[in-house]
Amino acid sequence: MITLRAMTPTEYEAWLDTSTDEYALEKVKAGNWPADDAKARALAEYAGYLPQGTATAGHHLFTIADAEDRAVGMIWIATDVHKTPGRCWIYDLRVDEHQRRRGHARAAMLAIEAVAREHGQTVIGLHVFGHNTGARALYESLGYGVTNVNMAKPLV
Repeated sequence: MITLRAMTPTEYEAWLDTSTDEYALEKVKAGNWPADDAKARALAEYAGYLPQGTATAGHHLFTIADAEDRAVGMIWIATDVHKTPGRCWIYDLRVDEHQRRRGHARAAMLAIEAVAREHGQTVIGLHVFGHNTGARALYESLGYGVTNVNMAKPLV
């Protein structure tokens, strides 16, 4: 069993550093960004989405806590930033590496549905990198379907 609790400022700072590092690496791995400025791009993107950090209107950052209230991960959802009424967006879901494969991500995804409903949302969207087959399988098992597909072919 997990609970979602508001992320503390200390948790936010730790998450921001880790998340922007990992996001930059994923963008490089996907071929979207060159490595030399990926971290700066990631920081700029996050600053645009979260200009007031955890106090940014419409954005909800939660720590995923286990039954003993230990932090095992985090989830970030935006509930009123899209121009399509009723549509919200999960920007990030992460479970600590040593806590994976215990059902925490699945439980967090189900719990975030209640948050979305509380804010009048009827659809949850998210992005997953094509090479992240584990996350794709989780989302598909929870009823998420493909809405767009970007493809690339390296010319080497």
